[in-house]
Amino acid sequence: MRIFLDTRDLINLLEGRGPCSVDYFRQWLRNGGHKLVLNLTVIFEISAPLSDPSSKTVVTRLLNDLERLPHVFINDAQIQPKEVESAIHLYSEGREYVPIVPPYVDRLDKAIPISGPPHTDIYINFGLAETVYTIWWVDRNAFRWPEEQVKRLLSGIALDRSMPNAPTVAQHFREKLRRDLKLYNIPHPQSGVDDLADWIYETPTRCPAVRIGYEVYHQIRRNVGDQPAASDFGDFAHVQCLPMWI
Repeated sequence: MRIFLDTRDLINLLEGRGPCSVDYFRQWLRNGGHKLVLNLTVIFEISAPLSDPSSKTVVTRLLNDLERLPHVFINDAQIQPKEVESAIHLYSEGREYVPIVPPYVDRLDKAIPISGPPHTDIYINFGLAETVYTIWWVDRNAFRWPEEQVKRLLSGIALDRSMPNAPTVAQHFREKLRRDLKLYNIPHPQSGVDDLADWIYETPTRCPAVRIGYEVYHQIRRNVGDQPAASDFGDFAHVQCLPMWI
């Protein structure tokens, strides 16, 4: 079984504030043949003290203890592009959608690029702490909350909420897919974007990660009584992984 823990629960476990010790949890995972699932967002949140000069957290110890747990990484940045590429191929051949192979990898550096292997793939051994510190040496602020990006996201939600005649979620999915194709540098399908978008949206099991992320966002947009916090966007990044667990 693959187990994905909330970052706060994982940090509490590593710092000795969890319901059991790290050693006990490690043995429990091994005895049951289970693996902890980690992604880039979780590792960045654990490593955040590196970008805080006042922090006394020993990040290296946390990362080393984490790496000793049975685990696997998931490159969640590849999930949606792979789903869209698969949908284009299958739709063009008149076949039903087939779920993608979840992009599980064995190292953090392989869980970063949207396509292709990382440049560090040439290293035989490239441990978790070493990878994190390599990123940190390149950019000492790498693990800080991206404040400007969060402001843009909050502003975008506010603008969407203020639209007097917003299109239906099903109608807007066409525009969402156009933006995804541009974002992921995927050529437009010969059949046209609208027909493909309508086919994908017709059934939730077609591009499920794309769909669940899209629907969750619009549920947030509709909940006008709630003001999202910066940390909510970290949690939102995990939503697209949900279909991979099934």
